[in-house]
This record gives sequence, C-alpha cells and structure tokens, in this order.
Amino acid sequence: MGAADRPNIVIVVMDCVRAQNLPVYGYDRPTAPRIAELAAEGLRYDNAIVAGDQTLSSTTSLFTGVRPSTHQLRISGERLDPGWHTLAEAMQHSGYATYSVNCSNTHLSSYGGLDRGFDHYVQLASPLRGRWGRVKKGPVGDEADEELPNPAVEPSEAAEAGGAVETNSRWRSKLADDLHWLMTRLVDKGAARAFERTRSILRRSTPGQPAFVYVHLMETHSRYLPPLGHWGLFLPDCRGRKGWRINHNGFPFTSGSVKMDNLDFEIVTSLYDGAIHYTDALFGRFFERLRNDGQLDNTVIVLTADHGDNLGEHGMLGHSLCVYDTIVRVPLLVWGPVVERRARGSVIADLVQNIDLPTSCLEWAGVREDPILQQTEGDALPLAPGASSGREYAVSEASYVFHPSQADKLKEQDLFYLGSIGLRTEQHKLIWNTDGFEEFYDLAADPGEVDNLLELNDPEADCVDGELARLRSALGPLRLVFERVHNETLMRLEHGGSADPDPAVAERLRDLGYIK
Repeated sequence: MGAADRPNIVIVVMDCVRAQNLPVYGYDRPTAPRIAELAAEGLRYDNAIVAGDQTLSSTTSLFTGVRPSTHQLRISGERLDPGWHTLAEAMQHSGYATYSVNCSNTHLSSYGGLDRGFDHYVQLASPLRGRWGRVKKGPVGDEADEELPNPAVEPSEAAEAGGAVETNSRWRSKLADDLHWLMTRLVDKGAARAFERTRSILRRSTPGQPAFVYVHLMETHSRYLPPLGHWGLFLPDCRGRKGWRINHNGFPFTSGSVKMDNLDFEIVTSLYDGAIHYTDALFGRFFERLRNDGQLDNTVIVLTADHGDNLGEHGMLGHSLCVYDTIVRVPLLVWGPVVERRARGSVIADLVQNIDLPTSCLEWAGVREDPILQQTEGDALPLAPGASSGREYAVSEASYVFHPSQADKLKEQDLFYLGSIGLRTEQHKLIWNTDGFEEFYDLAADPGEVDNLLELNDPEADCVDGELARLRSALGPLRLVFERVHNETLMRLEHGGSADPDPAVAERLRDLGYIK
C-alpha cells in the first residue's frame, strides 16, 4: 500500500454504552436509529467484548492490545508504564498525524499516561463546567476549545485553556450546570464539538500524511443529562420524581449510601437511553457531513464503547466490579474502504475484543512491522462474513480500580477485595471471583446472566458439564495471573501506592464518580 493510498482512521468511543441498549443489537426502544440505518453501509460485530470493566483498564487495553492483567494499569492515579507501546505511537511512527479528541475523561490525559503518541491533544469542554458545556442553537463551532501539541496538557494548562479541569468549587459548578439545564435543557458534554473538530482534522489531512483520530465521548456517562428533544423521549410516568434529582452515580448506590427502587432505575435507564439517542443524532450528522465532504471513501470509522453500565441489573449501578455482559459486551461497527462492498450490511458473529484494534488499525494502514505487533494479545478483526477471528474465548477482567479514598466505604460492603475474571464463548460464560465464588451461564438461554447453572438443581444443566470443564481448564492459567496481579494491586492500595491527584484533576474525577 502506497503512502497516498493509506486511509484516515477514526475510532469513536462512546463512554458507558452497552450493546443491549441499541436497536441494532435487538433493543426495543429506538435509541439509535441513525446507527441502525448506517449499519447497512458497514460491518457490525455481534459479540464484541472489552477486556476491562472501566475506562482506565479497558482503554489501556485498546491502546496497547493487551489485557489488564498484562498492562497492570488498574488504579486511578497510576500511569501507563513507559515500556508499553501504544497504538497512537505506532500510527505516529508510520507517518500518520495523530490526534486525541477527548471530552474530558481525565484517565485519557497525561494523568494516566494515555496521551502518549498523539501529536495533538484536543481537550474539550467539561460537562459540568460553566459555559463550555453548553449547546448553541444552530451550527456548533469549536473555536472555544484548545488544540494543544504534545507533550500533554498539564492540569494547570488545561484549566487556562478552558478544558476539563478548573479550580471552581464543585458545588458551584454543579449548581450552575443544574440551573442552566433546568432553564434551557441545552447541555452538551463536548460531543457536538468533538465531531466538528474531527471533521476539521480530516479536511486538513493529506494523502501523504493521513490522520489517526481517537475520539472519546462522554454524553452517555453519568450523570445522564441529554438535551432538549432527547430528555423526555423514553421517560415513564415519573409520579412527581425529578430525573435530575435521582442518583445516577454508581458508587453511592453500590456502597449502600443511597437506596433506589424500580421506578428510580426506570427513570435512570430512560435518561441513559436519551443520552444514547442524542449521541446517535450527532454521529449520524457527522457521518453525513463526511459523506458530503467526500471523506468517506478514504476514511475508516470505528464506533465502539469502552464498557457498558449496569442500570440496576445484578444489584449494581454504573460500571466496574463485574464482568457481566451489561458491562463487557459493547457495540462495534466499522465503515470505510476496508469493508468490501459485498460485505456491507453484514454481521460478524465471531468473538472479537478491543485488544484487536491495534493489529487491525496497523493492517488497515499497511504497516507490517512495529513493536506493538509483537506485544499485542489481539488479532485483526475479520472483515467479511465467514472470515474467522480465530478466537475461541474472550477474556474480561474486573478489579478495584478507584482511588484509595474510596477504600473504606467499599471495605464495608466487602467490595474492596473483590475481583472477577470472565471467560466467554459465543454461548457460555464462566466467571471466577477472588472470593472463590464461581458463576456459569448459558448466554443463549439466559442473556441476562440471572441463573447461575452452578446453583441450580436442574437435570438439564448436566449437559453443559463438558463445556464447564473445558472453560475451567482454559481459565486456569489466566486466573493465576489475574489473582497475582489483583493481590499486588490491593497491596499497593493498602500501602498508599497510588499518588494523590492534582486538586483540579481530583475535582474532575469526583464529577465522574471515581473518587468521593
């Protein structure tokens, strides 16, 4: 492949979006009609499984091509070891102009070391900070946000640029955000400008230097505040309850500080669905604008998520602490010149993982040699029906990854010490938890993972004994590594191994619910 033939590559990651809440994956609400329509022009992967249960571990796996137990970046406040090669570095070395367009997820900044390899780091508006997070009526410009060359944005610089971290008091910014939302219903978490900025980047790209763009959207991260036209689309009869007053944050519920009933979860799910609907509208507009710009013929677009969210299922809210499909099964769609015309609209049923993206992107870019190709535990995504991923199992991990300031509350709930590793085929999943508890599910008969076959006295369950033994055998070596790394992580947390974040960064982590 000549330099002039290499495509632009755009990876769009929707934070917290689980596959089961998109109609293209069988959901009965029209949460993402544009994505469903556009799926006819690309490839959809029906069993896309992420390697980690939250942004830090999962996105690091996407960037490095290895599982969390391998890269070991699991604690908020720690940084990626410089010995690991990243996808952005590989694309940079191969001659791509590399961009990170980040809607204020702090883990993806220099704070976690995940800015490495990006020539330009575009830090967009914080969702809960003053005028930067507001939607304007009419065309949305991106002039308010700053595009900064790397080395990365330090917290103080980002604040001066109107970026993700500022020094305003948390209560004041939250109050301002709530008042603005109540008065206008026009709050955007940066996605509108992220798509416009990405479009601008692609228009500036040249055949000699195509663009690699990683876009991280936060519209679907709690708190779920979709703008006017999307907020009330799916709301039930709230019986006087206000959606913005109900707890959206996983930590208070999981730690037992906040009680929620079924109606609360119905409302939260409806707002989550509204946030997906808003993101879908923006993505559809972005896609059509690229079509009008003549960019689609030479741009690969990947749409996926870093993880999902529990919305009351399994007694949980938010993400982390489990490897159920509500968390680890995510949407994955690919469009562009790498998808042959005859394959468009097809569905790939094979198991794939986000650790497959480094190998895939380099293959699409015509790169055959790079250190990350020796490092990765993934393979290239199959691009046609009948092509196999070659993966027999998908592996996902969950472990305590929050800042040590959370530890005491989680210890009260016996959650601090808990980690989980799951081994999944297309039909079955085996989960081993660090307290010794095992779970085994028939995903075809029980997609909600409600009936643990190891606890049922069901004669029909005997027929899966052979499959259980096979999965236990495969999980054994992985479990030993996971348990060792998990215990080492706990030791670091117990002894304060994670550095305290900059006060401004800590403020942003509180907004996202990662620390208290």
